[in-house]
Amino acid sequence: MRSLVLAIAVALLLTTAATASATEVSYVDQGQVWVSTLDGAQKRPISGPAPVVTAGESRAWTEQAQSDDGWIVGVARVSGRTGAAAPTRLWSPSGAVAAESTLGYHGAYNNGSLAVPVQLDLAPGGQQMIYTYSDLVYGFPTSTLYQGTWVTNTASSSGEPFDIPDLVGTSLAGSRWVGINANAGSADPNVYVESAGGNGPFSYSGDAWFHATGAWSVDAAANGSAIAVVYRLGGAPYALGLFAGSGIGTPLTGASCDMPTVGNVDGVSLSQDGRWIAWTDDRGLLVAPLPPLGSGSPCPMSAAPVVISATGSYPSLGPTTLATPPAAPAAAAPPGSPKKKTPGSSSSAVTVAKTVKASAFATGLKLVVTVRGKGTVSAVAKVGGTTLARASAKAKRAGRVALTLKAPKGLLKRLSSFRGKTLKLTVKGPGVSSTLKRRLK
Repeated sequence: MRSLVLAIAVALLLTTAATASATEVSYVDQGQVWVSTLDGAQKRPISGPAPVVTAGESRAWTEQAQSDDGWIVGVARVSGRTGAAAPTRLWSPSGAVAAESTLGYHGAYNNGSLAVPVQLDLAPGGQQMIYTYSDLVYGFPTSTLYQGTWVTNTASSSGEPFDIPDLVGTSLAGSRWVGINANAGSADPNVYVESAGGNGPFSYSGDAWFHATGAWSVDAAANGSAIAVVYRLGGAPYALGLFAGSGIGTPLTGASCDMPTVGNVDGVSLSQDGRWIAWTDDRGLLVAPLPPLGSGSPCPMSAAPVVISATGSYPSLGPTTLATPPAAPAAAAPPGSPKKKTPGSSSSAVTVAKTVKASAFATGLKLVVTVRGKGTVSAVAKVGGTTLARASAKAKRAGRVALTLKAPKGLLKRLSSFRGKTLKLTVKGPGVSSTLKRRLK
């Protein structure tokens, strides 16, 4: 009977997954960054081995995070050592390496007891990352604990980061940070959210949201429909509480429950639409549909959780599709057959969406260029005689380079006027010279 019940639960989970929007989980496992479908059927590493800084070191990918639009960042530490100055790498939604740097820190805290990153998250567009730190400065007769959140740009993360003292357990809901005020009173609201209209995530300004006793870390769905809090009461294991919301920073609905977990809960992640949850406990890294909230504790699970990996950590749900293999290539033409070219079709060296909206240039149109060597890669987007956007990047080696074409402020209000017109993309780089055309939607 138990096998039958489990089979029905798994079938329900797979059916739900098939109808959900494209959501996959990225995580760290066995020293690499992985991506998996929510049913665990398809998974693959995207990182390769960690870069070697010093010969003979045992460096591995130890932390990672995924943004709400599918960018992924990883940190490569030596086990047991601080992540200060550790290599970082940013992958675009296509899987191309978009940036490499090192993890910045405040020098005054790097005295041998600095733990960083404790939590890690990535802003949409992959341009900023946010991570928490903890540093115990020993002294006599008393020692001092410094903790908080650092924010930095992924392309140049080696610089001294923006510091938000005493904000811990932090994550991002879109570009706004959500964290725990370490100085809040025992009965006061301790979960804080960055004030609306701030310079997210580079902002000290935060508003009290709600109280969660014993809160250790927090994650919120981007639409604010659900909030997950890892907490601990006394000497009990770390547990996972869920709260129903009506928006980021708005009053909670009052519905809540505790997830049925095993042992200590560590990382947790909610999907952007609040329909899925991923976490780690003593069973490993798990994924499940978010249970209905407000029906008592433990939460009534609608399907059995899927163990993605017994050794995985740092789960992060998002719209990446890197776990799903690309479509099979078209059959090769017989030898001697003439090659056909379709005007405006995408070159194999340039990857860009088949359907392009004019509004995409407000946040940045993403494209990936495969180059044959080191050098400058450039792209220009034009409609008639008007240049909508341009971008360039340096390729360190042969491979894929991600570019983001964003319109200047002076054109933002005019983007809708380009709908229905022909977009011309000119891309140049080492071994690449391509022109693509798209009808703007």
